[in-house]
Amino acid sequence: MTKTIYTGLFFFALALVFFLFLSGKSEDQNRIAYVNNVQLFDSFNMAQDIDRMHMVEINKQKKKLDSLYQLYNLYRQSKKTEVTAELEGELRTEDQKLKQMSESFSMELNKQVWERLNQYIKAYGNENGYDLIMGTQGNGNVMYAKEHMDLTSNLIQYCNTKYEGD
Repeated sequence: MTKTIYTGLFFFALALVFFLFLSGKSEDQNRIAYVNNVQLFDSFNMAQDIDRMHMVEINKQKKKLDSLYQLYNLYRQSKKTEVTAELEGELRTEDQKLKQMSESFSMELNKQVWERLNQYIKAYGNENGYDLIMGTQGNGNVMYAKEHMDLTSNLIQYCNTKYEGD
């Protein structure tokens, strides 16, 4: 219930700020656009590079877990309960380690990529005279906008060019 109230207040405040922003300038002076956050993130080369690096570590942990599981099955079939019990503990530990790695890598990826993307989006906005660039994920932030206001492909190209050092 409390979360619903806070969510409602957040969107009300966002709408109020947006309205005040728009009412402060004439329509022809406003430069407003939006970007699809998910598409931008998924198409950003840095996100793909970091993801590939993390997948190497995650795959190593998965192989270790798979090997332990195969060993566990062998001992279980031969009814060696002492070894089986020990391997069950190792399996739980290594599985938990894999989950923690995945969560940690995901959080790290999001943090690093959004820090960089936010810098690039700010630079793009300044270079191109935008007053406001909104992000959308298809969840109600931007319900409708004219096609020309969608900067997603332009920002993907801009951010990847900046990331690659051009």
